[in-house]
Amino acid sequence: MAKWYHEEFKGKGRITFKNSGNYYEARTDSAADKVARQRQFDFSVGWFGGPWTDGDYPKSLKDTLGDILPKLTEAEKAMIKGSCDFYALDGYTSYTASGSRNFEACVSNSSYPGFPECSSSSLIAADGFPMGPAADPAMNWLASTPTGIRKFLSFLTKEYFPKITDIVVSEFGFAEPFEGKLTNMASILWDVRRAVSGMAG
Repeated sequence: MAKWYHEEFKGKGRITFKNSGNYYEARTDSAADKVARQRQFDFSVGWFGGPWTDGDYPKSLKDTLGDILPKLTEAEKAMIKGSCDFYALDGYTSYTASGSRNFEACVSNSSYPGFPECSSSSLIAADGFPMGPAADPAMNWLASTPTGIRKFLSFLTKEYFPKITDIVVSEFGFAEPFEGKLTNMASILWDVRRAVSGMAG
């Protein structure tokens, strides 16, 4: 992508594609939950980021999806790897990841509930409290977890994609409860929760 942009179109800017994903923590220290955490990352940011950073899909995708997943030729891997000028991330919220009770049955059967991740996620932490304050009821998947984005960036650059040298948070935030119904500009501008969350993050 970047090669064509710079060489064919003589582009002077920087180009990439955005990766959408969320941060996951293993719900417990069990091996099953740690595998679940890894699979949640593999089946989100790893799906597209893996070929770009490492030249191929994560092993868990290839093992689980088999022939469903396109097989990249060596030429395609070489073309895709490093083909962006930087890594862009839309990382909104955080979850805990839990292993599937019937993991082997799940990964071997594409009609099994939970396939292909074969793990579950929750906005509730192991201690029973939410991962962060709830957002608007219309967006019940989105909790305010500013510390999660810091952990996510650390995980991506130090563990998951250590070859990344340049990363941009291209989207991040959360919805205030019922803010879509606000009509008074002063109330709209009184954005204390986001300001406090930003400082905490």
